[in-house]
Amino acid sequence: MSLAAKLKKPDLSLQILIALLLGIINGLFFGEATLTIAWAGEVWIRLMQMVVIPYVTLSLISGIGSLEMSLAKTLALRGTLLLLLFWFISAAILVAMPLAFPAWIDASFLSNSQLQEYQAFNPVELYVPDNPFHSLANSIVPAVVLFSIILGVALIHTKGRHKLLESFDVLIEALTRVMKFIIKLTPLGIFSIVSVASGTLTLEELSQLEVYFVTYAMASILLTFGIIPMVISMFTPFTYLDVLRFSRSALLTGFVTQNILVTLPLLICKSNELFEKYRMDSEKNKHVVDVIIPVTFNFPLTGRLLALLFIPFTAWMSGSELGLDEYPELIMTGIFSLFAKAQVALNFLMDIFHIPHDLLYLYIPSSIFNGKFDTMVSVMNLFAFSLIISVSLSSQMKLNWLRIARYSLASLVLLIATVLATKFFLASFTEQTYQKDEMLMNMQFSGGVAGDSKVFDELPSQPRQKLSGLDDNLFSSIIDSGVLRVGYRSERVPLCFVNGSNDLVGFDVELLNSLGEELGVRVEYYPFEWDEFFRLLNENHLDIVPSVAFDTFNMVNVELSEPYLEGRLSFVTRDHKRHDFVSLEVLKQQKELSLAILGEPVFIANMQRRIERLLPDTRISVTPISQYDEFFALGEKVDALVEVDEIGAGLTLLHPEYAVVVPKNTQMNFPMSYAVPKGEKAFSRLLSKWLAVKKAHGRINQLSNYWIYGEGTKTGKRRWSIKDDVLGW
Repeated sequence: MSLAAKLKKPDLSLQILIALLLGIINGLFFGEATLTIAWAGEVWIRLMQMVVIPYVTLSLISGIGSLEMSLAKTLALRGTLLLLLFWFISAAILVAMPLAFPAWIDASFLSNSQLQEYQAFNPVELYVPDNPFHSLANSIVPAVVLFSIILGVALIHTKGRHKLLESFDVLIEALTRVMKFIIKLTPLGIFSIVSVASGTLTLEELSQLEVYFVTYAMASILLTFGIIPMVISMFTPFTYLDVLRFSRSALLTGFVTQNILVTLPLLICKSNELFEKYRMDSEKNKHVVDVIIPVTFNFPLTGRLLALLFIPFTAWMSGSELGLDEYPELIMTGIFSLFAKAQVALNFLMDIFHIPHDLLYLYIPSSIFNGKFDTMVSVMNLFAFSLIISVSLSSQMKLNWLRIARYSLASLVLLIATVLATKFFLASFTEQTYQKDEMLMNMQFSGGVAGDSKVFDELPSQPRQKLSGLDDNLFSSIIDSGVLRVGYRSERVPLCFVNGSNDLVGFDVELLNSLGEELGVRVEYYPFEWDEFFRLLNENHLDIVPSVAFDTFNMVNVELSEPYLEGRLSFVTRDHKRHDFVSLEVLKQQKELSLAILGEPVFIANMQRRIERLLPDTRISVTPISQYDEFFALGEKVDALVEVDEIGAGLTLLHPEYAVVVPKNTQMNFPMSYAVPKGEKAFSRLLSKWLAVKKAHGRINQLSNYWIYGEGTKTGKRRWSIKDDVLGW
């Protein structure tokens, strides 16, 4: 094609590159305004996912069902062994490369993904479909793959299979046409996704994404030019240099086009040329190559499995790295999930590992860069399959154990060297500064003003003078005096705390300010100690204490409103201990636990009993504390702080070397309510109804998102853009 023709109608690779560059420019120019076109990228992704499951199903059934029985058995045995070998290599890479991630001190606001009920990993349910149509409808890819393989094998023995396979081929051709049409829309989808990413990504996020790029590229280079060629030389007569020499054109084509399909004819040709050089060319070898490359293409190869690095990367990025015990589940589930598109698989895996879904948007822009590398790895992997299986079927494979040992050792040394080199590079050239504590301290009221309120440093000198002659009259006394007295604890981040401007702020403070405004009274905040809060309420020094546990002991001593926050049991512990608390099953394996609990003595005793019932075989020792600073001063002397998840997450923002863990399957909730003096049932009922109104109107949900889930840290921090900050439009 002439240059003029190319410029008139550029090929898809060039269109994608142009869309990528235009998306970056668009994002930099318009900034956060690009969110208005985010829907276009979402539509494109959904269209891509629409045909994936049917295509995978039909391709596997057709590819396996078209084989002859004798060849199918041989290929199944040797191909499975080789596939397992490369999956093992991929697993080693997936476990080793995240070790190169730099030390990253981070914490995050509470996330909805942390609150979702955890369903234990069930391989039978995931891999063995009791209803294949349910698996197809719900995109349970591993079950769909197993069903397709079984049906494909059954077709080998079935008479008249070719008529059905011809129909399948027609359907595959139709799906291919649909995919080609959707692929034509790729530049539009890429433009939308990259525009939004470049218009909203912060410098901190870009710095973290650099870690993913470098790690991915190094892993790809290691596999393509190191480990896989050495595996070929282990089991075949071909030298390492010849493997690289005959594969380079296919590798370059795959890297440039980012399309494995276009490299298949080239791989077949180069495989046959290599056989000719070593005088191993035969009709049988040519037939095997013609069959093995297209069939193997349908399986998740090493290049495709590199996409799983996104899971440990996003876990690291969100401040909750995967533990070694979680990698077997990632590998087992990920391999079968990647029979489908990576976007489908990663979405599924992020659900399993409770990684916030808002990080998935990073994958598409990164895949534009990383896709070239994983295509290159997949091409080399296909080349390895064609050569090794063909040599084994021609009875020319001679195992040289010394050579196998030598190449195995070389591969291990290369892997270790790559991890160390990557770690050194990332530690030296990536700058990471923790700023979330400053973001928290800069938070202001969502409405911008505190309302009519005043904060005191000590308790009122005199108790409230209630109206005489009336019982249950606290509300009338509040209205008559024009003052609502609230007890506060300034360390209960993000419910109540003192910000960088020395203002008392937080979820409870803003909600109670709303109550005062609606009642037409001034809200006065007084500090208190937990071991005196019953007395201070019942002797009328305070009218309300917020965020009090909704439990029997408190009900006996004070009046409680209906709960307004659904607190859940969590443990605040040092990062390196977080995996000791991830689930009830892991907790039960602990022989002893040393815990810190804040509160008055009876509450601490009750909490200890509840935990002991939860963990009957674990010896629980408790250190009572009156301030959270006491816990952090204890360091390694205690294993964790017991606290509700809302406060636990807030504390880790100020102490990022700690993590908050909500153990899976514990089902221990600690709802929080307003406490008022004993006997003031009318005021308690009024507060319950008022809270119900705030919930119905969405005010509590709005304040939860702002203070507890961290939306307030984004307020007023518009991303830089050329339009606003350079041109001033």
